[in-house]
Amino acid sequence: MVFLRLLFLERYDHLLIEEPCRPATGRPMCEKCIDLDQKIERYREMASRVNDAIATRGIGELIAELIAKKAELHPDQEE
Repeated sequence: MVFLRLLFLERYDHLLIEEPCRPATGRPMCEKCIDLDQKIERYREMASRVNDAIATRGIGELIAELIAKKAELHPDQEE
C-alpha cells in the first residue's frame, strides 16, 4: 500500500498542488471553478485511499481533465 502511494505521488505530484482559480480580472472564483475544485479535492482524497495502480492512474487522469477544464474557463488567467 505504501508503495502505491509513493508511486502515485511520483507520477501525479504535479496535480496535488493547490492553485486557486483567479481570473485576471481579480474577481473571486466563479461557481464552475468552485465545483471543479470540489471534484478535484474529492478525487485527491479518493486517490489517497486507493491501493490499485490502475484506479490510481485513472483518478490522476480525471484530476488532469478537471484541471484542464478549469484552464479552459479562464484562458487569460496567469499561471
